[in-house]
Amino acid sequence: MRKLVYLYELDSVRNSPKEIEAGQNALFEEIALNGNAVVISFNQLIDSHAFLATLDQEKTSDVMMNLFKAGVLKLSLYGDKRTASQYVIESIDKILKSISQEESVKQGTFIFSAFPFTPDKDTWVKIRNAIMYGDIHGVKEDSKNEGKNKEFLIRYVNLIRLLSTSELARNPKKESEGKTFDHFMEEILTNGEDNCSSIPDIMKWFPLTSDILKEARRSIVAISDRSNWRTALSLSLQQKPMESVRLAVAIVDLCYCYTVEDSINNVSKHYDSHDSKTLDGNFWEVFQDRLERYWKDLEVKGHDICVHYRDTHDPKFAYTDVKLPPWKSLNWMMEGFEKREKSVHTDHKVETYEENLEKHGIEWKQLRRSWFCKYLGIAFVYIVIFILISLAVDYISRQFTGTQEHGLLLRGFWASVSILLFGSITCFIHKVISKFSKIPDIIGCFGNIFGALWGFFRIYLIFWWFKRGSAYKHSQQGQRK
Repeated sequence: MRKLVYLYELDSVRNSPKEIEAGQNALFEEIALNGNAVVISFNQLIDSHAFLATLDQEKTSDVMMNLFKAGVLKLSLYGDKRTASQYVIESIDKILKSISQEESVKQGTFIFSAFPFTPDKDTWVKIRNAIMYGDIHGVKEDSKNEGKNKEFLIRYVNLIRLLSTSELARNPKKESEGKTFDHFMEEILTNGEDNCSSIPDIMKWFPLTSDILKEARRSIVAISDRSNWRTALSLSLQQKPMESVRLAVAIVDLCYCYTVEDSINNVSKHYDSHDSKTLDGNFWEVFQDRLERYWKDLEVKGHDICVHYRDTHDPKFAYTDVKLPPWKSLNWMMEGFEKREKSVHTDHKVETYEENLEKHGIEWKQLRRSWFCKYLGIAFVYIVIFILISLAVDYISRQFTGTQEHGLLLRGFWASVSILLFGSITCFIHKVISKFSKIPDIIGCFGNIFGALWGFFRIYLIFWWFKRGSAYKHSQQGQRK
């Protein structure tokens, strides 16, 4: 029923406060409203501001951890990297090497730009040891980082260790070769002008943009490294019109996202390309749509096309400036999410995102309704059991205290025995139920019921009304929904 989705809105270069909020809303919408699972890349794990914004608060961080445990959020394995720990440790080693050589981090090296502060060498070593050896106390006892910075690091370390051990949080590596960055770029430079006629206000800059991109390509050694592209394009701003460079940046960023998406196993794309070597199907319709949307975002959401990463280490920047979606409203769904993910079969044909979209929406509503009705049914059973126990204990008590001859002391004694008997029978039944089934206890059951009702109000009456539409959808008519 559910689909596996890669979100361009979580791209690491979309890092202005408005873009971070849009990315958070898109992530929440896919999970809560659309019922899909979201896969993130290694790059997003360490550099996506929109993703890591949830670690700034303990409550949202706990929900994010639970979503990974339930398999609703997944990390895509790629290359020779088998775990999140391996990838993050190797990235930290690059930074430590640069620091020891008294060099700035080289272009193309992951720099953990989504961290709300810049760790020094000792802190990086402690983070590395915490991930590799489980020595979280080194991070906790670090006096250089206090308050929210230390809390962020602890949550991040715990997240990395979870991703390295949880089976449901891992998305297997794609066995076949995906399209390269240069493949997408060459296709767009060669055929983009002929296939993007529906956005003339943007494509009027394409001839000049094409020259800029071709000139940048000649000066770049590692073509697949987006940082090198952005460096070259930032130099073009001194000589070329802003609009042509903005279009070049948009094309580079989209090519990067297309490349990452194509490298992910079992992901549902928005375009249907039957031939792995060519971009056919409805690729160009979707590309035009995405390009138009991203072009506008670059203009109105405070995106700085002159830099690779936003300087989040600036004291003026704070994740607290970003309004997060109501993540806590998903807590009551965790058990259902986990059960669903364990039953997912990955040996079938992967649909595009828009295929059977309405049908999947109906199925998702029915599934949520079944989870809620399950808790209602369990609560009803608990209530019936408690009533029966209460009646039985009351009957036994009246056998001993039902006559007038018994004194006040004896009636008080049997009242105490009744309470103990009621509690003992209740505890016994609860232990039997918990041992032979996964039915939650009465407190957890009613907690899920009230959580579902409160979640319905926050998700489907508030978020749906004001925030929906952040996640990308493409209609058959070529119009964005």
